[in-house]
Amino acid sequence: MKVSKNYALFIVVLYMFALQCAIMQHVAIFKYCDELYALLCIPLAVMKYNRKIIKKNKYARNLAKALILFVGVGVISNGVYRYQVWHAVAQDIFLNLKFFMGIVTTYYLFRDFNIKKYKTRIRTHVKILILLYFALVIQNKITHVFPVADMRFGMNAEKIFFNHPTELASATFFLLLILMICYTGLKKDLAYIVMGAAIVILTLRFKAIAAVMIFLYMYFIITTGKRMKFTYFLPLIPFCVMVGWNEFYFYFFSDATMLMARGALSYVSLRVARDMFPLGAGFGTFASWPSGTFYSPLYEMYGIGNVWGLTRDWSGLVSDVFWPMIIAQNGFLGFGLYVYIVICLIKLILQCAKIDSRLYLAGMGAIFYLLVSSLAESAFVNPLALPLSVVIGLTICAYYQKERKENLVKNS
Repeated sequence: MKVSKNYALFIVVLYMFALQCAIMQHVAIFKYCDELYALLCIPLAVMKYNRKIIKKNKYARNLAKALILFVGVGVISNGVYRYQVWHAVAQDIFLNLKFFMGIVTTYYLFRDFNIKKYKTRIRTHVKILILLYFALVIQNKITHVFPVADMRFGMNAEKIFFNHPTELASATFFLLLILMICYTGLKKDLAYIVMGAAIVILTLRFKAIAAVMIFLYMYFIITTGKRMKFTYFLPLIPFCVMVGWNEFYFYFFSDATMLMARGALSYVSLRVARDMFPLGAGFGTFASWPSGTFYSPLYEMYGIGNVWGLTRDWSGLVSDVFWPMIIAQNGFLGFGLYVYIVICLIKLILQCAKIDSRLYLAGMGAIFYLLVSSLAESAFVNPLALPLSVVIGLTICAYYQKERKENLVKNS
């Protein structure tokens, strides 16, 4: 089979996001891969923009409008309160848009790529990577060649050659979702699904484990031939409450709330949103990476500038949350807009269920992973979100390819 340029490009993207976090420890330029991938949407949009696509799909149109309003709310707040310098504001706006820019980049790069034609080859690459990760994790349990991150539940948290267990969990989950996009059958893929899930579990990251358990639940429903319905999600509600309650209680009601970075950021974010109702304090001012690099005055104003990880000398934990950042920086209005943005994105993915339930699982799996991780990570603004934007972009590509074929048949 002749290899197309689109296929070669896809394999580059696959390995780039599966290995970026491991390679960038040794090759510094790799840490910018996700930013460059997101920024690529600008020249691609200039060359390939088609107004009909946004105009025709109300969910894409509403998502784009809500994003513009979301950015507008933050910028107005920056102009009113002036807590942050404008180059920090610009950096934070980019971080907030980067995930969505990644979806756009993926769409423009692969909207004409027939992934089904190459799915056997793609699955081979994915399986090699999953098998590699699994073999290294298992052998490390025996030989201890790679360092471990910490001890949890009396076990070592595995990270093999990655810098952190979360990076290994995210890379593996990305591969599982790509495997779903190229799915061929239960017997051929089940062993690799199990291996991938085992890798995520052995990282001992509670949020990643919760996400992969939801994924497995959806996987076994879909592979039995059933179509996903809202009622199938009802059994997940107690599970999600159990996962989220401990985090919620710790952040707002425990004795350690104001002594730990995540708890202090979560609690104070509500005070910031209340005091600067309804628009918040503006981009780059609270719980975002630029708010620590260009140290925001809000930390000392609200009495948390002495909390470990939030100090002027070391602010390494300043971006360890997501929703508190949205609430404080963009206010309750911005929070409502972001929830609406996520809903529009979910509805875009739901359209893919009309094509293939495995595509639906891949797209919804990416969303669930981000929503679960948003309980105690920077989630949508995290570099680890970019591989998931690729997954969502590919599901949207498949939908538009099918729609385009149907239009050609109607017009012929």
